[in-house]
Amino acid sequence: HSKPLSPKVICYITNSPHPTWMDIRLDDPDGLARNHIPLQPVVLMSLLGAGYRCLGDLRWAAGRELMNLHYVGFKLAVQIRAVVRRFEGDAPEATPRY
Repeated sequence: HSKPLSPKVICYITNSPHPTWMDIRLDDPDGLARNHIPLQPVVLMSLLGAGYRCLGDLRWAAGRELMNLHYVGFKLAVQIRAVVRRFEGDAPEATPRY
């Protein structure tokens, strides 16, 4: 039996109508800087080590789950959640294509 992949393992880039910010890769320093995402390299390494690959993966991460990671305390967990909320607020509603 092969173990199914966790949704946090890979960023799936699909044709489904989801906001493009969800595909911002955490291992792309230029993309993070271009989108004004100020996360320290040690924090990014911790997120990547935990299996988070894209900003969209963090959309479903609870603050408590983030605080359990190395180098991520309460303040950084709040900062990460604020970044996700900022993008969620800026994203237009997805409209179905017919």
